[in-house]
Amino acid sequence: MESEAGTQLRLGSVARATGANQSLVEIEDLVEYFSITTMSEVTDTLPDNSVDSVVELFHFEAANLAAVGDSVRVVLPLQAPLEAGVMV
Repeated sequence: MESEAGTQLRLGSVARATGANQSLVEIEDLVEYFSITTMSEVTDTLPDNSVDSVVELFHFEAANLAAVGDSVRVVLPLQAPLEAGVMV
């Protein structure tokens, strides 16, 4: 991951809890971390798309922002190449 100069990215609490040393987390990680009893509590909040898609979840924190609530641009690496014609 990359962010704007002067900012710092660090793993979020869910990502740290997995012990994998990466920001990419699985839905199962959320279920375990938040003690969710059913997967539908997580999956019901995901967008309902008519196309098959892979949902990648990243959990991280951005630090060293100029003020609380500021925005920062973050570049997340693709885990796999996009297929031709896919809209992002």
